[in-house]
Amino acid sequence: MPPKRSKKYSGSSAGGESDGGQEFLQVWKDMTEQAPPPLPTLPPQVNEETKAMIAMREFKRQNPPIFKGEANPTIAEEWLEDIEKILDALKIEEANLRITLAVYQSSGKACGGNL
Repeated sequence: MPPKRSKKYSGSSAGGESDGGQEFLQVWKDMTEQAPPPLPTLPPQVNEETKAMIAMREFKRQNPPIFKGEANPTIAEEWLEDIEKILDALKIEEANLRITLAVYQSSGKACGGNL
């Protein structure tokens, strides 16, 4: 067992507390009376992959038409107009993302038969 330490008492003030106690109480009072600084607000960090995933999910919710590579240009134009209307409504403005989503909705001959 460690040896017992002897207690040393310093002089006390009129209130019965040592000067160190008064100083501690004053510091504690000062700290608790001050309002805490506001937390910094940081903009949410959304990386490109997350943005694309969110855009894909919202795009698919709209049930966009699928272009199957029909030779009729009127059908192709109507499909493109429908896709653009959805992309505009979702406020998807990035060209690369718009192209990716449109290509996703094409199949068969329209995309070289790879999908």
